[in-house]
Amino acid sequence: MKAAAWTVCLAAAMTVSLSASGAIWLVDADNVSGVEDGTTWATAFTNIQSAVDAADGAGGGQVWVAAGTYTSAASPVVGMADNVAIYGGFAGNESADQFDLRDPQANVTLIDGESARRGVTGANNAIIDGFTITRCVPTTTSWGAGMQCQDTSPTISNCTFQANAASSGGGLGLSGSAAVITDCRFLANDSDGSGAAGMYASISTATIVRCLFAGNYSGGNGGGVTAWGSLKLPTNLTFIDCTFASNEAWQDGAGVYMAGDSAATFSGCRFVGNEISGEGGGISSEDGHLTILNCVFTGNTSLYGGAIAKWSDGELKMTNCTLRRNWCHAGSSFSGGNIYGECDSATITNCILWEGQKDDGTPNEMDFYATIRSYSYNNVAGGLAGTANIDADPLFQPGYLGTISALAYDAAACQSTVTIESGAFLPGTLTGQLLQVAPVNPYDPPCGYLIVANDATTITVWADVTRGGSVTAPRACEVLNWRLQDASPCLDTGRDASESTYGAITTDIDGDARGYDGLNDGPTGPPEPGDGSDYDMGADELIRLPDLAVSAVTLLPAAPLPDEEFTIQVTVLNVGLGNAGPSVLSIELTGDATPLTYPVPALDAGESYVVPRLATLPEGEDYSVTAIADAEGDVPTDPNLANNALTRVFDVSVPAFHTCDIDRDGDVDAVDVQLVINAALSLDIGGFDADVDDLNGVSAVDVQMVINAALGIL
Repeated sequence: MKAAAWTVCLAAAMTVSLSASGAIWLVDADNVSGVEDGTTWATAFTNIQSAVDAADGAGGGQVWVAAGTYTSAASPVVGMADNVAIYGGFAGNESADQFDLRDPQANVTLIDGESARRGVTGANNAIIDGFTITRCVPTTTSWGAGMQCQDTSPTISNCTFQANAASSGGGLGLSGSAAVITDCRFLANDSDGSGAAGMYASISTATIVRCLFAGNYSGGNGGGVTAWGSLKLPTNLTFIDCTFASNEAWQDGAGVYMAGDSAATFSGCRFVGNEISGEGGGISSEDGHLTILNCVFTGNTSLYGGAIAKWSDGELKMTNCTLRRNWCHAGSSFSGGNIYGECDSATITNCILWEGQKDDGTPNEMDFYATIRSYSYNNVAGGLAGTANIDADPLFQPGYLGTISALAYDAAACQSTVTIESGAFLPGTLTGQLLQVAPVNPYDPPCGYLIVANDATTITVWADVTRGGSVTAPRACEVLNWRLQDASPCLDTGRDASESTYGAITTDIDGDARGYDGLNDGPTGPPEPGDGSDYDMGADELIRLPDLAVSAVTLLPAAPLPDEEFTIQVTVLNVGLGNAGPSVLSIELTGDATPLTYPVPALDAGESYVVPRLATLPEGEDYSVTAIADAEGDVPTDPNLANNALTRVFDVSVPAFHTCDIDRDGDVDAVDVQLVINAALSLDIGGFDADVDDLNGVSAVDVQMVINAALGIL
């Protein structure tokens, strides 16, 4: 039983009923007290539905659910109620004012359908937040297995829909509904019918923000999402900052399938490694309106339209997108490695289409026809008719070619770990890039996976690289980056998209302002003749980032003497392309209780700054000094932290001087001769020892020995 910490009232804390105010009901599967009224953690309900019913009976409120697994003999496991908010992720000891202590990742709260029933049904003005909904396989009305929303308007946040199955909408099904879906994950859901393994939307409106669709499989259309509407009953979906990775479908639209009069807008989304047997590896749209802004399509494969297939009535509007190395399997001339299809009208502006291919390796970017079309300011391999389009190597950031030495799949996380032979990666630098793995069948395109994280030798990706154990290492691989290099011809050659005609886009996929770099025009300058504007083509607006590095740690003098003051001189250099603001340098010397810190002023690209530190040390070996640039993280845009620190190891000792080097400057010269003569004449020589032969006195013999040494005579 979890400790009660519900109210601030001391002796009365366990008995005060907060639900009497209609505000909050508590649920804890670990409650074994025998009392269940939901008023304290000690007397919490043991199932979610009881708390929802209590809140509903009181006219609304909140249900707080402690970590644990919740199921039911009834389907659904949880039926939401109007005006009731259900929150998971509690430890089970929070007080009424500690809602912000909730942590759904640490306190996993499962709604388990036990492979026999639906997970959740929606309601109006209702919230579900912080749950993992899994193993939901309804035996009746088989759509919306994880969650079904029919004629309702829920808000769904911070939920994971994983390993659910239905004929449509294995994870989530919407019908006649209006939903807001934020920060959710749809992982490894299944559809064996008409489609939509991840999410199904029919005659509905939804806004989907920062959601992930990965590893979902449909035996029909729409591995990630299926949308259907009609002229009188349309469906309208808006996707913002969403990711579609390694989804599969047997028919059309591995990432997203749209049919009927359905409209969708994708802004700042990534489509990586989705595979389809039919049309549209990333998106397939039949009829309806398709708007795509600041999106990336890479490593997707299909029969036609490796990235996008757009058909029949409606409109395609695509602005500032990057489509790189998408594949199609078709052997005919009508294939479209990146884009395929036809529609009423198409406007494509500021986009990059590059390395689209057929399965035989033949370059093929775009097989597309629109009755009304406007293609302008794009970079397309092989050229494209229109205004200010170019055909030039985009100069993407360099990638990596290697060999995989080990593969491992974690089904619970829906992630694979890949070990790379001779890997030498900077940790965290590959996130968001594409890993392509050589296929089992050499005639197939490479398998594409979105990189989640990396360390020096391993890469973590979404979905199953092992392909159910059928793929083993070693296997050739390649890491592809879709971002632009500093010398890319796509910089500042796009059309100013602030005009409504071009989509009113002012930021890129990362939210950075367009025109930031200003290679030709500057961020506020007017367009130059023949240039268009200061917008970059593609999804990435290149930003010149600073990169602070400790370039040198120098000792003055180079060999410090025991108990004598010396200087540690640290050089901080901005090796990046952008200017850095003020920062802090830390210098830690052996024996320091804490490192000393020093201010570093703003540094322009290529500019350096030297920080001196005075020190005194006793005789000893293996002293160390470590300098760390930007020690307090004042330059958050620094892309490379590996060069921020530099350590130098040194000794402090009395050097072995020549016996005739009276002044101990490292040379026997005229100064030393004069000093020994003065000493022989009993003159003061400032504490130096001129008794070279060590016979307790300076004589002519000592003078002659120093003269000989100065002349090089042994």
